[in-house]
Amino acid sequence: MASIPPKGWDILKVRMQRLVRGLIVIGWAVLCTSTINSVFAATNADTNNSQSALHRLDFRLEGKSCAACLLSIQRKLNSLPGVKEAVVMLKRPYGVSVIYQASQIKSDEIVAVIKEKEPNIKVLEINDTSVSSLPLPLIPPFVPMNEPVQ
Repeated sequence: MASIPPKGWDILKVRMQRLVRGLIVIGWAVLCTSTINSVFAATNADTNNSQSALHRLDFRLEGKSCAACLLSIQRKLNSLPGVKEAVVMLKRPYGVSVIYQASQIKSDEIVAVIKEKEPNIKVLEINDTSVSSLPLPLIPPFVPMNEPVQ
């Protein structure tokens, strides 16, 4: 039986939420409704924002494996000005991907915020590249794609 979306909800948003729930179940990415809304806002943003100023920062975290700690890092990153989207994996190797406006925040500042929030955490394999658009969905590159889903 197909579920009926709540009154006032866009069917595209409902479909996106179902996709996100599927991603959560298989452990690829943890996204929340606020992230989905920020994705829609970023894709519908004015063309005044220079797309060439978008950067993707990928890295791994070591020293924390608590889901609550990792999600608090994700929430903190998403609250930073200039960050369009941030995703923290809850599965080893705890990859992180951040899409940000290089004109508003620097990659060193993003890493410093993580270190400030969790002083004992190690940030490894930092890779900062320029991107032309916001990827959907955003999945950190450290996901072992050849492992079977349990």
